[in-house]
Order: sequence, then C-alpha cells, then structure tokens
Amino acid sequence: MITVTHHPLSWYADKIARGEPYSSLLYGDGEFHVMSRQRIGQHFTQYEELVTASLAAELCDSLRNPDANIVRGTDPNMIHYADYQGRDKASIVSVGRAVRAIVDDLCPDGAEFVDGVVWDTAAKTGNLSPFLRVLRSKAVLLVGCQALAPFASQMGWAMVTVPDRNAAADLDRLETEVAQKAEVTLVCMGLGAIPLIMRLRRRHMEGTYLDLGSTFDLFVGIGAERGWRHELYADPAEHRRIIEANLAGVL
Repeated sequence: MITVTHHPLSWYADKIARGEPYSSLLYGDGEFHVMSRQRIGQHFTQYEELVTASLAAELCDSLRNPDANIVRGTDPNMIHYADYQGRDKASIVSVGRAVRAIVDDLCPDGAEFVDGVVWDTAAKTGNLSPFLRVLRSKAVLLVGCQALAPFASQMGWAMVTVPDRNAAADLDRLETEVAQKAEVTLVCMGLGAIPLIMRLRRRHMEGTYLDLGSTFDLFVGIGAERGWRHELYADPAEHRRIIEANLAGVL
C-alpha cells in the first residue's frame, strides 16, 4: 500500500527547533523517470543532467532504505492520480500509473510518502517565514547554484555551489566538500539532491538534511520555467510582496 500524509510546514520546523535530526527527500517526476532506468545515457531536464546507471541505483536505494528518520515527499497527485480533476488529468494519470509501477516494484511491501508540495506552496503564498526563523538560530549550509548565493548571504548561511548544468555529475566532489558538520544542510540541486543527502547522512547521522528543490528560487528570480513563478516575475510588485511576506520577522 502507498500512503501520502500531509504535514504542515511547522512539523518540519519544530523538529529542527527541537534538535531532532532527520532527512527530507523530494521525489518528483524527474526522479521517478530516472528510477525507471529508461533514460540511462540521456541528458534529462533543462539542466542537462546526464542519467547514469549509478544515479538511478542511488535513487532506487534511497526509496528502499528502511531508516525511520527519512521523510519522503512527493506530489500527492502522482499517487492519488485517479482522484485528480485538473485540466491535465490525462497527463497526471499517465505519470501516476508509471510512478505507481516503479514504487510497487521497488517497495512491494508498500511505501509511505508525505506531501512534498508543502514547500512550493509555502513559498508561493508567502508563508515560509516560520521555517526560516527557526533556521536563523541554527548553523545552516546551503548547497545550490551560484544564483542562490545572494540569498544565502542575506540569511547568514554558509554555501557550497553546484554547477548550473549536470550538477549530479559532481556528486563525488560535493560529498567531500559538503562533509562539514552543519546542523542543517539544505540541498537545492535537482536530480543529485537525494543521492548527495544519502551520502552525507552516512558520514554524519546527527545532521538534518533537507532536499528543498526550487523553494528559494523566487528570492533571486530564477526558475521561471515553473508556471507560477513565471507569472509572479511578470508582476514585480507582487514578486516583492511575496518575498517580503516570506521574510517577515526573519532578518
């Protein structure tokens, strides 16, 4: 059986505030496509990430890992696709069936997911501030592209940068460079995020590792390929308002 549980953003923030180490992974359609092993040898996504057998294997292993301190997020629509009523239902059903087949194959005894859209929703609606306020009291390391550096500096976070293209190819270097023991490590690097987190947590189990995807893109005006950000950036006043709402009481 595959289940999806919704946790509010406060659930994640409270665990950090209490000093409870955990790892949060985000599985989107890209990760599931790689796990199907049908794209090995191909460049995938607009970031030209090369799909390799080792990348697929590390993603598959992450889904099978029984550690209770690993929280796996995904879009609930890909799991409960039969209930989806949006205009793109045919596409969601097609993706959802493929995802179900992959998860059933890798986890025949069932799998537990959480609502991974919670981060995107909070960013889009200007509700990240409670989470960011908690992070301000911790030693934080951000792993992401150079474009995120101004935001990391604004937040007072250390940073390790990843290449703008095919960042997953740099996993060996990143594993060594990121091995510093931050209390909380935030990873924003596409398909390589989950493998990197799984490697890091083996080195330092006491840390918290969060795969946050494109959560911080709006702070620096990148990631317009995601529809809602494209619309947001087209309205500078609204873009400023959302940034200010997300940072309310943080700095």
